[in-house]
Amino acid sequence: MFRAERAMRRDRWEGMGVLKVAPTGLPWSVWHFWDEDWAFRGWYVNLEDAHRRDGNSVFTQDHVLDLWVGADRRVRWKDEDELEASVIAGRYSADDADRFQANARAVEGIVQRWEPPFSDGWEDWRPNPSWSLPSLPPAAEWDFDPAEDDGSIAAGTPVGLDSAGTDSAH
Repeated sequence: MFRAERAMRRDRWEGMGVLKVAPTGLPWSVWHFWDEDWAFRGWYVNLEDAHRRDGNSVFTQDHVLDLWVGADRRVRWKDEDELEASVIAGRYSADDADRFQANARAVEGIVQRWEPPFSDGWEDWRPNPSWSLPSLPPAAEWDFDPAEDDGSIAAGTPVGLDSAGTDSAH
C-alpha cells in the first residue's frame, strides 16, 4: 500500500537482472525481465517523469501507477489503489492521476499496435559474456540528501522487484 514517506536505501540486486529502456522524452520506462534460463517473462512499465539527464546522473520521479506486460502481450494495470491513496494523501493531485492514467492508456495503445520499444527485440538481448562488472569511478557519490532534493529521484535508486516482477518497495 502507498506510504507518503519513502525511504531510499542501498541494496544489491538479486536475480537475473533487468534491462531498463527509457525512451527519450516519454513519461515511462520499460524494464525487461527474464527467468534464470533466459526465458523472457515480460515488460514492467514504470510510469514516471520523462528522464532528465546531466553529465553524471539521470533524474525522474515515480508516478505510482505501473503496468505489467506479459510475454503474451497482455497488459495488467498495477497499483491503482496506491495512486488513489497518493491523491488522498496529497502527494499527487486528481489532475496528476488523470494524466498518469492517460499515459498508461497510451502505453496500452503502443503495445496493442506493437510499436517500439516493445517491438524492438530487446527480449532477445543478452549481455556479452566477456563483460565484467563495472566499477564506480573513484569520485562517485551515491549519498542522497533529501534537503537538497528537487523532487526527483536519481535513476539507479534501488526499487525492489520480487521474482514475479512486482514492486516490493511499496
